[in-house]
Amino acid sequence: IPPSGVFPPAVDQEVVNSDPAGEFETLKFLTNYKSVRDQPDEATIEINRYVEKNFAKRVKWSWVKDTLGTTGTVSKMALILKEKEDGSVKRRIILDMRRSFGNSRARVEERITLPRLVDVTSMLQEIEKTRGGPKGKRENTNTDDFKFYLLDMQDAFCHFPVIKQELRHCITPDEHDEEALLWTAMLFGYKAAPLIMGRLSSAV
Repeated sequence: IPPSGVFPPAVDQEVVNSDPAGEFETLKFLTNYKSVRDQPDEATIEINRYVEKNFAKRVKWSWVKDTLGTTGTVSKMALILKEKEDGSVKRRIILDMRRSFGNSRARVEERITLPRLVDVTSMLQEIEKTRGGPKGKRENTNTDDFKFYLLDMQDAFCHFPVIKQELRHCITPDEHDEEALLWTAMLFGYKAAPLIMGRLSSAV
């Protein structure tokens, strides 16, 4: 991902792994983490939700090899369950792209930074100046002309598709460790996902 100048340069940039990726013929025998193996039905519910939204595809290992090539990255999958206050269950699928070395093949040259309190007040002052004159005074002091909104996007990372050439690095075993899942959108576990999401937030 080329630097854009939105965020500062990354400190101690890691060397990108340029070693050849593994052979799918061998990697297809990987098994998922215990959280998925012990609760395949819960994993199925969440995976099917991604599939229905076209964020993922169920494919056969033969399709992976024939379509994406003979080498790539296969990551183990983990499942996190969290019970909400209303009794419903929140499910989250995570791809472990660190241990599969998928993330070591990604180049991320910017370091995401979160806004500080001083940044928020500075932004408010800039908005005030454009609306109320150079001293930042409101034209009408009897009314508030600002509203704050919290934007919580469902499946936020998944709104970004993975470029076609990199799909071979986005494979996991399915929840039964029988066939494969192709993740066509960014997911939790992707090294560059927070930075890309931060850029969208900055643009908004």
